[in-house]
Amino acid sequence: MRVRKVGSITYSVKDQWNSKRVRLRVTPERGVEVTRPKRFPLKEIDKFVLSKRTWIEEAMQGYENSGRIWRLTRWSCTRSDRNGQ
Repeated sequence: MRVRKVGSITYSVKDQWNSKRVRLRVTPERGVEVTRPKRFPLKEIDKFVLSKRTWIEEAMQGYENSGRIWRLTRWSCTRSDRNGQ
């Protein structure tokens, strides 16, 4: 995993051969983590993270208030408990 910074957001990038879309995840243990298809350009990841800045800030605040893990893909946004519910 590599660590990148765009604007005020520091995030880690995880490459996955079998991943079909970009996924953004915010957890207290790992912070902001992006999973990407192996050949997806890092510049596009930076743009994606910047475009989701407000969502990331809300997710971090939401986690502090509710204890939920927040996930976001390029196409959808979901919230789930730590148990996966």
